This record gives sequence, C-alpha cells and structure tokens, in this order.
Amino acid sequence: MDMIKLDRLKELSMYNGNFYWNTEPVTMDDIKLAISSNTEVETEEFGHEWAELEWSNERHIQRVVYFIKNPEKIDPINLDNIVNGNYITSIAHITDGNHRFFALCYLDTQSIPCKYGGREDVLDYLSGVSDIVPEDFY
Repeated sequence: MDMIKLDRLKELSMYNGNFYWNTEPVTMDDIKLAISSNTEVETEEFGHEWAELEWSNERHIQRVVYFIKNPEKIDPINLDNIVNGNYITSIAHITDGNHRFFALCYLDTQSIPCKYGGREDVLDYLSGVSDIVPEDFY
C-alpha cells in the first residue's frame, strides 16, 4: 500500500470537482446539501455484482456521505494509469474507490492510502518522492 498526496491525485486524474456516475454530474454542492439535510447513507458496496445495475445519483451521493460520516471505513483506493494504444499515460485512473475518493476530497485530506499498479514516475510524483510532474511521450 502506498500513501499519496490528494492534491496531486486530483491533478493527475483530471478531477474537476464533479463525478459522472450517470449522465448528470454529482458535485460537492450536492454532497453538502445531502449532509445538511441529513440524508440516509448507503452502506451497500457498489462492487462488481452491482456492475449491471444502474445506481441513481442519489444513491451514489448516499454512498459518499456514508464515507464522510465514517472515515474509518475508507479502504485504500485502487489506482492505475490510462492506456492509450500501446502507451501507458501519466493520467491516474481510479479503478476502485470513486465514492471513497470523492469523500476524501470533501474531507480535504492531505494524503490518502492507495494500491497503485502504474508507472513508477507517476507514483513518485503522487507520493511526493519527486516534484517532477510526469510527462507523456508519444
């Protein structure tokens, strides 16, 4: 398991403050509204068995709120890099843990646990070992 800097993951994952689980984005304002209105939380994992079911944005929001209210339940997120043809880009891709990631963004955590399976230069940057922003060479 690796510890990485949240701000660097936001930068390399092209995170723009929203998530698109369905056609409409889920924003931080949606999360804040759900918390202030004391929305129910979703304790059920999304997981692979849910892959064929389409969750509503409301249910995704409930899952994010669950992690915000229970940060001790946040397991490491899984990261890899986006592949373009035969080339591994420097773009970090969350393969498992989008609800946890969005909750960590809301909580504005400095560093987060992850399981990373991509390029070493990207991991060095994400973890703070290097301050050199990885480049893509096509």
